[in-house]
Amino acid sequence: MNWWVVFAPDAVLDAQQVVAAGYKARVTELLALLSRDPFETSPPFITLRGDLQGAYARRLDLRQCLLYEVLREERVVRVLRLWTVDD
Repeated sequence: MNWWVVFAPDAVLDAQQVVAAGYKARVTELLALLSRDPFETSPPFITLRGDLQGAYARRLDLRQCLLYEVLREERVVRVLRLWTVDD
């Protein structure tokens, strides 16, 4: 059974940066993986702490990550960001 993938408003806004940076294929691949199984370990995911406790990240490269949370009962993966925010 597949998972629903939904996007937070910030993730929708990040889409332009993803395309401009050439990560569209990588993000598409990760979104397909998340819809199959958000806990699949290849490629590995990172469990986040602090303000983002309960969320997960998958690397696009050394600096950029796709951030998401999993709503198990609803079988929903909510993509929080597609691009890491620069401080």
